[in-house]
Amino acid sequence: MRTALRGVVRVDDDEIAAAFRLLLMDLKVLAEPSGAAGLAGALRLAPAAGAGRRRTVGVVLTGGNVEAALVARLTVQRRAEVTTVEGVAA
Repeated sequence: MRTALRGVVRVDDDEIAAAFRLLLMDLKVLAEPSGAAGLAGALRLAPAAGAGRRRTVGVVLTGGNVEAALVARLTVQRRAEVTTVEGVAA
């Protein structure tokens, strides 16, 4: 595996939560937060790829075993962020 591995991307809980919300709210895909870690890593690397470069990236999403309370908490958090942004823009 060392010969094929190009690197490792570390993401924090906030990045994983943002990826989870993106999947759930925008793409309508329910995955476990830990399953969204790969997307969080891809999103972290996207700016480094450069604005003019486009790449096809595959991300494995895992699990749908997530508690309803967590989904509700992250959904409310997303709505609060959107409301704040809309309030500032208005």
